[in-house]
Amino acid sequence: MRVNGNWDIYSQRVGGRNAAPIVNDPGRNERGVAYSPDGSLIAFHESNATGGIFVAGATGEAVRRVTENGFDPAWSPDGKQIAFATEEINDPTSRWGDSTIWVVDVGGGTPRQVIETDAVQPSWSPSGERLVYWRNIGGQRDIYTVPVAGGEPTAVTNDAAVDWSPVWSPDGRYIYFSSDRGTSINLWRIAVDQSSGRVSGTPEPVTAGVQASAGLPRLSSDGSKLAFRSRVASVNPVAIPFDPVAMRAGEPVLLDTQNNIRIPSGTSPDGKQLAYYSIGQQQEDLFIGPVEGPMRRLTDDPGRDRMPMFAPDGRSLFFYSNRDGRWAIWTIGVDGGGLRKVSGPPTGAVYVNVSPKGDRVAFSDDAGREVFTVPVAPGSETAPTKLTGVATGSGRAFTATGWSPDGSRLSGFASGPSGRPAGVGIYDFGSGTTTVLSTEEPFLAEWLADSRRLIYFAKNGSELVVLDTATRSRTVVPVRLPWPASEEVFAISPDNRTIYYGGMRSEADIWIVERK
Repeated sequence: MRVNGNWDIYSQRVGGRNAAPIVNDPGRNERGVAYSPDGSLIAFHESNATGGIFVAGATGEAVRRVTENGFDPAWSPDGKQIAFATEEINDPTSRWGDSTIWVVDVGGGTPRQVIETDAVQPSWSPSGERLVYWRNIGGQRDIYTVPVAGGEPTAVTNDAAVDWSPVWSPDGRYIYFSSDRGTSINLWRIAVDQSSGRVSGTPEPVTAGVQASAGLPRLSSDGSKLAFRSRVASVNPVAIPFDPVAMRAGEPVLLDTQNNIRIPSGTSPDGKQLAYYSIGQQQEDLFIGPVEGPMRRLTDDPGRDRMPMFAPDGRSLFFYSNRDGRWAIWTIGVDGGGLRKVSGPPTGAVYVNVSPKGDRVAFSDDAGREVFTVPVAPGSETAPTKLTGVATGSGRAFTATGWSPDGSRLSGFASGPSGRPAGVGIYDFGSGTTTVLSTEEPFLAEWLADSRRLIYFAKNGSELVVLDTATRSRTVVPVRLPWPASEEVFAISPDNRTIYYGGMRSEADIWIVERK
């Protein structure tokens, strides 16, 4: 649970009221706790850019590190091994890159890779022979199983629904998982043969009427009890008055109070219009509207449309979408017409950035390891150009999220193997080099009009920071945010006088269902 901004591990007796701390380390955020089969040990991961699997006694004693990286530990049925993934999952609709699954002995040693394709949140079959996990392919989230010894994965689901957080039932007959295949995210189960991983039935609903997103199911050893998390979240646009010279902020103003998700990601060149998107909802669309007026839906289809940015002429928007089966860069007129695919490499394209002249866009591949540029003129059909010098050292990659007003540089974040942000960086077109300026973890850093300073939200969206790229001086802008920034995606007006961000509100509960 989160206490005073820090994530620590607590336990609570089933049916009890008071939670007691097990691991309480103010210098480290711990998540993903899992009890060993005999209940004598716990495993958990450190929540940062690289992670790391730890093991401790059931009451938190004798904490020791087992791996240098990794997230979401899962115990083998005999308690001798732990499976883990290389990316931490907080929201199934928001992924940083590709993850892989590894297995390590509880006593430590060199981990062994199980599968090379994208795979997260592993869980063991009761026989100990297979792992169930979910993966992201072009924006589609599906569940698979794979032999622990390695081999070809077997699909459990293959449809447009978001399927995630799978676990095997203790008797090995079912896989339980979370899915939005109904009207909201609930728990489902599907019959499988645990020896082969092949499906022997169709998905069946397990929960309904929770009035929240249900996920992370866990079953008791005898299968009579099911625990899960329910979570309610909304993101509302907030405007912050800002003085870019004095670097002072005014009182934030809430622009919309509806209980939905509307994240501002772009402002029109005249500063009068905002573009929004709705990541994490069952249908992810684009919206547009006056700064202080009602917004209208710009797209309305099954495709996941994300992070719209205005073209410099203000007549169209660029965004990325999986509407044709793989992430790619698209453009659409502000009136909803002229929808057109711009480009994308075979590996997919995400995080679009528009050049100041509007003649090119920059983007990253969907693995978060390469950056490309491509002309946007209709009919150009030019292959994307991969930028050289993007690697930042120490196994980190650079993901571009902003183009400087003078056109000379890109801003973005450096990421480690997990894909999660691990530093603010800039790419210089002239020298073809990338420089990491800080070790903070913002997702997006916007350029101010001077093409020298960057502004971003730090500390999980709770702190507004201005960074001078020449001196590397860091200034915290005093402001009382009503809510932290969602994924740190935001927009800034052309005159730099207003910052627009999505204020994140969420709350979660733990539920237990008992079979009578």
